[in-house]
Amino acid sequence: MGHVSPTPSGKFRANWRDPSNKQKAKTFKTQKEAKAFLAEVESAKNHGTYIDPQVGKLLFAKHAEGWLAGRHVEVRTHERTLSVMRIHVLPQWGSWPLANIDHRAVQEWVNALSRKLAPASVAKCFGVLSMVMDSAIYARLIGINPCKGVNLPSTHKPRRPAQALSRADFFERLLPSTAPNYRALVALAAGTGLRWGEAAGLAWGAVDLDAARVRVVQVVIESGGVRSIKPYPKSRAGVRSIPLPAFLVEELTQLRKSLDAPPRPTALLFSAG
Repeated sequence: MGHVSPTPSGKFRANWRDPSNKQKAKTFKTQKEAKAFLAEVESAKNHGTYIDPQVGKLLFAKHAEGWLAGRHVEVRTHERTLSVMRIHVLPQWGSWPLANIDHRAVQEWVNALSRKLAPASVAKCFGVLSMVMDSAIYARLIGINPCKGVNLPSTHKPRRPAQALSRADFFERLLPSTAPNYRALVALAAGTGLRWGEAAGLAWGAVDLDAARVRVVQVVIESGGVRSIKPYPKSRAGVRSIPLPAFLVEELTQLRKSLDAPPRPTALLFSAG
């Protein structure tokens, strides 16, 4: 059980032992404050929620550095998080002790961001801060996440009338006006609904013109201005087989005939080289 003792300066020191039996102390202006603090400490120890008051002094930047290093995410996800952290989060919170970041300060930061960034961007910045603070809770550095209950700007946009390209416009206007070297790519996107990365990552081995189908098994990603192949789509649902309409079979057949030699199964349909 802890106890309160007076100090030579006229203040009062709360003394207690943490769950590992190490002696701890904290000084207060009044005896009442010291006793109230000790009561909270004993309650936290009994409920298994005890947190050393000293660890909350760790700076946000230092904890965020360890959090970033310990994440296991896709390269592009890491780069986006790193960019948000560097541009928006660390300039505001980097020099703050973790325990000093409170709900009101976070709400004021979100309000300030909302005056210069789109709602979706504000949500990304806030999300990074909240994830770091959640990890601080798991590390027993703070007791609560100050991001809980913060109001974010609405990301809902007013609906706009859908503008679909008619079949006639596609065949009579869009496709004829497309440059020959992009025609098959435009036709593929229109005829299958593939995303850009899926279409760019399509290899000849995944195309069966006789059966009029393509298999999506890999995608192209761009990171730091460099494009590379990722040997699987974004999710399990992304691996799929898609039927080809007759006009697209014809376009891809013409594309293959335009090559100097039969393509290797691993060769991409569309490449800069």
